[in-house]
Amino acid sequence: MSQRGKPDLKALFQEEAVALHAAMQASATEWVQGRTQAKSQLLVHLHTLKGSARTVGETALGQWAHDFESWLESLPAEAGSKTERLLQRALDQLAQRLDANTPQGAVPPEPKAAAAAQAATAQAAVRLSGESLQELMQANAQARAHLDAMTAWMETWAERLPADSVAELRQRHLGLTRGLNYSDSVLAGLRTVAISQLRQRVERSVRQLSEKLSKPASIEIESDVAEIDALLWERIQGSLEHLLANALDHGIESAALRQQRAKPEIAQLRLTCRQEGAQLLISLDDDGRGIDLQRVRQRALKQAIDIDGYSEQQLLQMVLLPGFSTAAELSQTSGRGVGLDAVSREIQSLGGRLELFSQPGVGTRFVMRLPLSLNRSQFMVLHLSGQRFALPLLSVHAQLQLRPEQLQHALSQDPPVLHDASGRYRCFPLAEVLEVPKAGHRPEHALICQSPDGPVAWLCDAAETGSQELTVEPLGSDIKAHPAIVGLSCVADDVLWVLDADRLWQSAVRSADGAGGD
Repeated sequence: MSQRGKPDLKALFQEEAVALHAAMQASATEWVQGRTQAKSQLLVHLHTLKGSARTVGETALGQWAHDFESWLESLPAEAGSKTERLLQRALDQLAQRLDANTPQGAVPPEPKAAAAAQAATAQAAVRLSGESLQELMQANAQARAHLDAMTAWMETWAERLPADSVAELRQRHLGLTRGLNYSDSVLAGLRTVAISQLRQRVERSVRQLSEKLSKPASIEIESDVAEIDALLWERIQGSLEHLLANALDHGIESAALRQQRAKPEIAQLRLTCRQEGAQLLISLDDDGRGIDLQRVRQRALKQAIDIDGYSEQQLLQMVLLPGFSTAAELSQTSGRGVGLDAVSREIQSLGGRLELFSQPGVGTRFVMRLPLSLNRSQFMVLHLSGQRFALPLLSVHAQLQLRPEQLQHALSQDPPVLHDASGRYRCFPLAEVLEVPKAGHRPEHALICQSPDGPVAWLCDAAETGSQELTVEPLGSDIKAHPAIVGLSCVADDVLWVLDADRLWQSAVRSADGAGGD
């Protein structure tokens, strides 16, 4: 809103234009596939864009749309291969214009069908910003937490109340539950984005990078999910585009080398989206050169990193460390030593993790394991000195029950290192890192988690079996908490402090450095 009660016309136009672009892309695809009527639909969308652009003062875009429209009208009913290339290039140019105009943090609207696209202006007036939607989600989460507390109270006190009061209480409780369930479903629908929007952006990125790097490539996209959380998509766009750039820039060989290795001239990328329990898995495969483990070893030794006893998979994960790059040359596209580690940190900050697999000469696979939603996710609950904390489940690789002599041996080393059949891990007592009072503290468990320095072991008193789905609320300004605590969750009459794996690691390193300097 530019003024109280008045809509921002340019913001509304931006939303309409994005919806129209999606509809134009769909019509263009149908046209080049042989459906000649789709050309007329494409012209209708383009004419609508031209008129709306001129109405809000976007004269340059209006003129561009007019020229595009004139060119389309001059073409025959059937689209040839040359027309397809020029058409796609024009639509990519439009997408770049719209991306440049999109406000930072805006949630892209879901692509609409042709009829819905024409009505986008009317719909735009009632759309919510990403920030407003997040506030609604948080308010709903707080109501859910109070309902959970009410449920626990009823189970405890129902037997002490008159039967008619209990019946009325249960009836009202049922009504509240149904209302919140409905509210959850409505809000969940508002904050999703169709997978087709992801498809269009990814295909456009591959086309542009392929042309820029002079490396012919195509991408195949498969998905068993129709839509994903819009705020999640907003956060992972940059990471996904960096992985695409890394694959084409460093993974895919030059045309001459591919010919020498009897590989297809056109490199093949594959993006797969699928749901696995409460996780969203997005994997990117390329058929390129793979990662040279010998070069990884040389780079590690050059940086004085102790890799004695590392498995091939552990060596491979070092590519995700800060400043660690095996690229022979720096590139403006990717591989500048600050890319993959930034992607890994971003995924961790969302409560997920980045996995890497590679086979020399065959190709590389990156897998982003993410929560289905940024508002309600799976957590591992741990205990420290009578308090309960929650770590994102996706950041936890394993849980170990420690023997007394095993713990004693780990803490006797400098720095402390935990030895187990699965490997050796730098370990940190969580009570010290979080500055929790040590009264009643007995570390008997270890949670193995990924960190920027490889797998680490967090020592805690206990870890609950299985996982819990929690609604995370942000900390209020009146709550002073450790930097690694990023939120809280109310479960019945208890409060769980939610930890961020990346901030926890940063705090542990600072704590260890401080102890070493004393």
